[in-house]
Amino acid sequence: GRMKVYSLGSESYLIVFRGIHILLDCPIDVAASLASGTIHKPPFNFIDVSSIDVVLLSNHLNLLGLPYLTEYAGFEGVIYATEPIIHIGGVFMREWVESGKFEGLYNKIDVERCIAKIESVSFLQKIDFQKLLTMEAVSSGYCLGGANWLIQTLHEKVVFLSDSSQHIRHPEPISISPLKNCDALILSHISDTVINHSTILTEITSLIVSTITKGGSALLPCYTSGPILDILETLHTSLAFHSMSSVPILFVSPGSDFILAYSNILGEWLSKSKQDRVFLPDEPFMHSEYVRNGQLFNLNSVNDPKFATQFREPCIVFASHPSLQFGPVVHFLKKFGPDPKNALILTEPSLRDTFTNINFDRMSVHHCPIDLRMNVNEASNVIKEISPKNLILQKNLIFTYGSNQKNCVSIPTNTTALGITYLDIVKVAIQSKFDRAELTQELAENLKSTRVVGGTSVIDVMGTIDMKDRVMLIDVPTSRQSRTLQFKKRKYLWGKISIDRLLQELEERGVTGVEVHQEENGPKGSVTINVGSLKSRIVLSQTETHIHGSGSDFELLKQVLVKNLEEAE
Repeated sequence: GRMKVYSLGSESYLIVFRGIHILLDCPIDVAASLASGTIHKPPFNFIDVSSIDVVLLSNHLNLLGLPYLTEYAGFEGVIYATEPIIHIGGVFMREWVESGKFEGLYNKIDVERCIAKIESVSFLQKIDFQKLLTMEAVSSGYCLGGANWLIQTLHEKVVFLSDSSQHIRHPEPISISPLKNCDALILSHISDTVINHSTILTEITSLIVSTITKGGSALLPCYTSGPILDILETLHTSLAFHSMSSVPILFVSPGSDFILAYSNILGEWLSKSKQDRVFLPDEPFMHSEYVRNGQLFNLNSVNDPKFATQFREPCIVFASHPSLQFGPVVHFLKKFGPDPKNALILTEPSLRDTFTNINFDRMSVHHCPIDLRMNVNEASNVIKEISPKNLILQKNLIFTYGSNQKNCVSIPTNTTALGITYLDIVKVAIQSKFDRAELTQELAENLKSTRVVGGTSVIDVMGTIDMKDRVMLIDVPTSRQSRTLQFKKRKYLWGKISIDRLLQELEERGVTGVEVHQEENGPKGSVTINVGSLKSRIVLSQTETHIHGSGSDFELLKQVLVKNLEEAE
């Protein structure tokens, strides 16, 4: 069969597989939208949205276009995501609406209606779609509930490798085993950095400690969920070591209280070490200890009445939005800007273009990009381990003459690489020896079985194949079709060969030089009959018979076998 893949951007694809239209992620290009001042919504005008049957979501950053899809674009299908993606994604969508940056695209009511339409799934939970294919979310290791998607029929296997991370962190680690040996692998956007994750976290904590030591405050623009949980974990040990456990940490972001509380009860979505702590008196995350000790304060905005009593300098502030264009971070840029002792630590590499017109005043600025996605080398290793027959990826990731090999993915020997660009279509040939079909009730009722060797029964089916509602049906042929099919009908022989009668028949036909050998190394019960005068041989086993010969000699042996075949009673 064939599968079509439409690129709607480096992180979103529409695939048509077995007649099912599946949208993989529904993001909005945040960096481009904020940098240009114009919303870069998904290119739904290039596709028939009403034909989309399913949307599969991989993480909470890749769903900002979803309310527009469900409420305005004419979408009528189903949406699947893991529970953390639904809840944390809801926080992100509400934050965008409140920012006013998406004005005219969708509103708060649209967000709530959209969230209500998403169906929650667990990792490796099989979703049976119209008896045509199954879909499974498989842990990507990128974030809480982050998923790669496995789409399968009985004989075909397609994988969407979305934003994935091999770093050992708080989410459940990436699971590669279920993805192996797939027919097609669609690779999403990968990191263009090669900086070690733990090295960057150490650098960030060192900057925070040195800033506090000099009497300054540290401002870290961040998303409401994601790297902030990693930084808080690493920071805990460092602050305790430098006797800074009394330095206030403010987490100011819409939904911050929800994220801190929610992450502690997500047992099944956490790494093993974190899971074990869920059921102990200690919470899985260190931020709970910060809160108990009165060091960490979470506020939804700077207008929160608690802000005035909890804010004191020097302090460590995590504030959204990491684009620096809106949210509580705007207040802190103005507050900390005039003092050179204060430090701004920028950790979001994808939003660098949005910093161009920001006034940092006199505070020191440090770029410490945290990109948790796989880089080229890591992606190459994962692809090698999965060993797909076909690999669909952005064309610039495929090595061509003149390109920098360091920026290109290594393609396994037995894998066909298919490059794709924005709004491009790629057709993928998926070879399958078998297909699934259903018999119509009328045809099934008229079938008769015949008993053969060993109590086995066979049914001879003659019918016509048709497609109805994307299901392959075998139906009763018309009278005219029956006459045509009779000529094409194959005859099947079954029964037990009598070797004694076979040898007698060969002797009667004047065939000489016949030798019978019981095969010790061959299949159980197999016998080889060498026919010397014909320079041919017959190989018999319990399940099949082969004649090794040519021309008239082959025909002679075939006639002898057919004549001596004893049909089962």
